[in-house]
Amino acid sequence: MGFVIIDGVLKRYGEAPETTEVTVPDGVTEIGNNAFEDRKRMTAVVIPAGVTVIGDRAFDLCTSLTSVTIPETVTSIGESAFGDCTSLTSVTIPGSAATIRARTFQNCTSLTSVTISEGVTAIGENAFSWCERLTAVTIPESVTTIGNGAFKGCRSLTSVTIPAGVKAIGAWTFMDCTSLTTVTVPEGLEVIQMRAFDHCTSLTAVTLPASVTKIGSDAFADCERLTTVTVLGERASRFPTPAQYQGLTGEYLIHVFRLLCRSFRVTDALSELTQRDLCTLLGNGYRDKAFLSAVERVRPHLLRYAVVHDDPLALRALLAMAPISDRDLEETIGLASEHGSKQSYIVLVNEKQRRGHIAGEEMRL
Repeated sequence: MGFVIIDGVLKRYGEAPETTEVTVPDGVTEIGNNAFEDRKRMTAVVIPAGVTVIGDRAFDLCTSLTSVTIPETVTSIGESAFGDCTSLTSVTIPGSAATIRARTFQNCTSLTSVTISEGVTAIGENAFSWCERLTAVTIPESVTTIGNGAFKGCRSLTSVTIPAGVKAIGAWTFMDCTSLTTVTVPEGLEVIQMRAFDHCTSLTAVTLPASVTKIGSDAFADCERLTTVTVLGERASRFPTPAQYQGLTGEYLIHVFRLLCRSFRVTDALSELTQRDLCTLLGNGYRDKAFLSAVERVRPHLLRYAVVHDDPLALRALLAMAPISDRDLEETIGLASEHGSKQSYIVLVNEKQRRGHIAGEEMRL
């Protein structure tokens, strides 16, 4: 029972049945790996000034721990140091601990608020993943790195501001943050990795700065309420006027389109304005090979848009790209009839006649 301390390193704590609140003795400079692991009766721990290191898994699986005081002298907090502390409700991480390592607070399911002090520069992989009740986190300007999955599954997190010094948002960083409604992305951010905001189902709008040069696949996939995507700078998502289309390079258009169809997984919920732009490009004869190749990936969505909005020029261009099946053609004719899209209906019936299925057909409008 009690503490096992060797040369200032607290190696092990033997839990006493009657003790729930623990104060680490003065003179300890390091809390060793696994020192308090799986001490399920412990509800509070005070770490005194003078401790500089909290080792890997030091408090892992302390499922009754509700509070912890981390002093400013701590310079290193190990991997999974407080992992699965499912009763921990709040924590302040001092600026002296420059790096929050991988899985440090993973699966702390009662954690509601986190304060990361100025001086911390890196948030490691899965550092706060599956902290399902975390509603607020303050990320200071000193942070320059946010690792893969850092806040994955934080389903109560409603807003986040990325500091200006961060150049890349890692893969899965905010995946499954289903209450996230607001994301502030700074000028200077260059990379958003794959699935970074996947399944953020409450996110309705996102503005990306001109500095962004790479957006990974499915970065905003399954964001079912996302209807507004704004890309700032020279690569703005709003296309120029139709008179300028033919003078544009495919690279310009593809940058924006790939952002939409690959990173956002274009759906009916995605910006109607963008679908209109793409249909207008097609209807005005834009035929850049790379552009048409990218359009092919979301052609069913654009076909529907062209029919519903009765855009015969875009519809003809989409039909010319590749044949649709007889079944899809029949369904599309029905869609045109349902929406009263007369011009589109004529285009589709002519296509059916061209295939030789019928000699003529009266419009059902």
